[in-house]
Amino acid sequence: MKSGRHLANSVSKGWRIKPVLKAVLVYEDFAAGVRARWFCGKLVRMLDVGLEETDWSFDALGIREIREAAAGAARKADIVMLSVSGRKQLPGTIETWLDMWLWLLSGEDPAFVALFDASASRYISSIRAYLSSVAREASIDFFPHEIAATDLPQFLRPESRSDTSQLPKRRDFFGWRKVHSAPKKGAPFLDTRPRPGRRACPRNASC
Repeated sequence: MKSGRHLANSVSKGWRIKPVLKAVLVYEDFAAGVRARWFCGKLVRMLDVGLEETDWSFDALGIREIREAAAGAARKADIVMLSVSGRKQLPGTIETWLDMWLWLLSGEDPAFVALFDASASRYISSIRAYLSSVAREASIDFFPHEIAATDLPQFLRPESRSDTSQLPKRRDFFGWRKVHSAPKKGAPFLDTRPRPGRRACPRNASC
């Protein structure tokens, strides 16, 4: 498994002159989102760069219009993080979103990071194998990481969550950016028209 420092070194090779890291975070639930934000912050400190971040929950990506917007944003990102618990399999909507994102890539070379809760081992191996095969098919670098509770700052660890005075409010993690919502009526959606030499629609997507 590749370390965070190895990831930092690999990502930085392609964009040393960039002052800002563009990151897209997709998370299963609030705890997974916390892990993703913590890991992303650690990475930008290693690289000594700024951060331009957008994030979406699994629930939000259940809406087709938001799924398309997220795929378009991920296409432009330097790094895409998928943070899951590992306690259940990936929903079909997330597999569809991954296909949409990777189908849109055309010359881009993002780093793809998967974050898992180290205490939940039930589905980690199968999810990691699936994501690795998806990344290999798209010819992009894949970096899986298991994060233990002891890796997190004390106030983010599960045993500290009974004391809500120590916890940052939910908006402190996900509320400082503009909240993504479905496009207004009449707004253009992501252009998913087939390109020459590409399949007409990502597999599993409802076109």
